[in-house]
Amino acid sequence: MIEDMSVSEIKEVVTAYRHLSRSPEFRELERQRDKAEMEENARLGYAKAEGKAEGKAESMIAIAKKLKTIGSMSNTQIAELTELSIKEIEKL
Repeated sequence: MIEDMSVSEIKEVVTAYRHLSRSPEFRELERQRDKAEMEENARLGYAKAEGKAEGKAESMIAIAKKLKTIGSMSNTQIAELTELSIKEIEKL
């Protein structure tokens, strides 16, 4: 499409864009878009961190179950290694 435009048409489009981008309405829309993008990035970051924490907890539970099965460690020792509470380990 741009390839089919003449230089004068491109200049006209650029001039119109510059004029439009100075308007308060355009700036407000741009501000709202930027805000929405930042909020979405924050939500994604939170979800990613939450997913990592859940994955770590699941791994620690799996390790605790294996250690209990082996039977060579006390619940207190397993709790220290896995960072799980003794109550959580007793439930396994």
